[in-house]
Amino acid sequence: MKIWYRAAVGGKNILYEEPLKEYLELILSVCSAETSSDPKNWSPDNPLYGHCAVVALLVQEELGGKFMRASLLSVRGYEQMSSHYWNLLRDGGELDLTASQFKNDDRLLVPRGESSKGGVPITRESLLEYEPTRKRYLLLKERFLNKKNKLKEFKLTIDYLYGL
Repeated sequence: MKIWYRAAVGGKNILYEEPLKEYLELILSVCSAETSSDPKNWSPDNPLYGHCAVVALLVQEELGGKFMRASLLSVRGYEQMSSHYWNLLRDGGELDLTASQFKNDDRLLVPRGESSKGGVPITRESLLEYEPTRKRYLLLKERFLNKKNKLKEFKLTIDYLYGL
């Protein structure tokens, strides 16, 4: 499973492996059709499908930063999802833990970056005011925290991520 991270420096795309691997594995273990925005098309083979908003909310709670949103209405094959969400970290880098929900290199079709390139900032409040998203987030968060609390040592902070 690859993790999409676009570094702020030079806009270069890199893939993070550690320490986000453990975090992603924990998220993967709690995703289900119940927590997907599109439960009919969710499958265990694509566990992050329909989870971008709720995973972005979890990431923001752990690492801070902001949210970005892009319309998928003109992205062939993903129109039914309508939007895609990811995180903008404090260094300006973009972190998308759900990029793998897009087949092969379809994630490259998703608009990225500032509003001129298709991505626009969105607030936590805006994401949570939609009742189905709020319910899915609360369920995912509960499952995530239950599993996280059972682990002996789990540490993901923004300082840990950046090796500070």
